[in-house]
Amino acid sequence: MIAKKVLKLAIVSERIRNHFNDPLRYFSKIKVKHFYQNTYADFILNSKINTSQFINESDLEKKLTQFRPDIIQTYEPYYGYSKIRLPLRPLGILNVVYNYCQKNKIPYYFNALETNEPIIKYGKIAGKIIFWMYRHI
Repeated sequence: MIAKKVLKLAIVSERIRNHFNDPLRYFSKIKVKHFYQNTYADFILNSKINTSQFINESDLEKKLTQFRPDIIQTYEPYYGYSKIRLPLRPLGILNVVYNYCQKNKIPYYFNALETNEPIIKYGKIAGKIIFWMYRHI
């Protein structure tokens, strides 16, 4: 009998909290691993949920290479503001995910809770810059 390949989903987050992570323990048909950089104060490590903390973008790339996911979910690109009102915080992590997926020919997706287009949320100039920054996503 030929064993079926178990599909792997990597979830990549800047921060992690329990109420988002806890339902992952019910996934049984696919192997899920949640990669995160930081935690919120309410996070308690749960041994039933496969998690891995990364230190920086280089560390994330190494950990993704070791896990070898079939698909990656990352966080929304409009997450966080900088001093110049642009969401620059996610760029490094999103760039690692994008490059990893391109190199390994695997799909990725992100949830977008934001309902406003960048030009509406950030204004005409910043909105165009954001559109340019995320044009390949």
